[in-house]
Amino acid sequence: MKSLFVIPFLALLLAFGLQFDSTQALVRDGAVWTTDCAGFVSQGGGFFADRDNTGQGRERFTITATDGVGNVIFGPVSESLFVGSRLTFPEGMRFNWAQRPIANPLTVRVVSPAGNGLPEQAVYTVRGICPGITTAAPMLSQPTTSAAISDPDAANLQPGSIVVNAFRLNVRSGDGLQYSVIGQLNGGQEAAVLGVNAARSWWYIQAGDLRGWVSGAEEFIALRGDLSNTPVVEARGDIAPPRFLLYLRNPIYDAPRLDANRLCEVRGNTEYVIEVQNPSGAWFGIRAECDGQPVVGWILEELGALRNPAEMAIPVAP
Repeated sequence: MKSLFVIPFLALLLAFGLQFDSTQALVRDGAVWTTDCAGFVSQGGGFFADRDNTGQGRERFTITATDGVGNVIFGPVSESLFVGSRLTFPEGMRFNWAQRPIANPLTVRVVSPAGNGLPEQAVYTVRGICPGITTAAPMLSQPTTSAAISDPDAANLQPGSIVVNAFRLNVRSGDGLQYSVIGQLNGGQEAAVLGVNAARSWWYIQAGDLRGWVSGAEEFIALRGDLSNTPVVEARGDIAPPRFLLYLRNPIYDAPRLDANRLCEVRGNTEYVIEVQNPSGAWFGIRAECDGQPVVGWILEELGALRNPAEMAIPVAP
């Protein structure tokens, strides 16, 4: 298997300003890729590494692309990141196919392989077409996430849709507020329906290249058409942990006080996963990386902003 960051590949990434930030781990964090006849292109976003599948404090992942008849047209390429680091692909970064595709659909997959007692995990999949070549099988052209349905046959478009009633509506990776936001729909926008949860309180939808879940509350959406036979879909999304957006570069400490030992300085304009808070809530213990090693360091709450859309409880240190 090829290494993702062999010298030519790494040079390309650095030339485009690829960023490795100290924060969470390899789950999709706004990554959007599109495909064409020549390769795939980043539209921005990236990934967090959140599990150690190597036994060395790192998460390994692979990127592979195939055409509609199964030919490998890119990769597989592989690399690993420290758990707690963030990988950003700048908008406009292009990766060319290694060989010409001969049939649609064109599929790019990011996978976190099995290892260290952990199972293989699909991270991100994007499918597209190349006009002018044959299509091997019917397909839907969209990126998907780990919120993908458990039954692929349930991904058929239903004879109905939803229309957004609110000014703007979040699309989430699962059927609840605890799941991460992966996109938004504007007021009046219509989306195709692919499925519904068992309680029929959240709808699994597709709008352009965006697939995810929206609340079924009447103040947010209106239903159109016959959706009575919409299949029940199992959500497998990523729950968004509480994060701390640090405004500017600042030191982190080994205890929640300014006279404690400094661990290192961490970069600003970056989100860090919050592990713990002190009893007053004035300090957060955040996941970061110092000298290449993952740490939990303390930082003042007033130096940034709390982001906790799932309203998850933050543990309090004794």
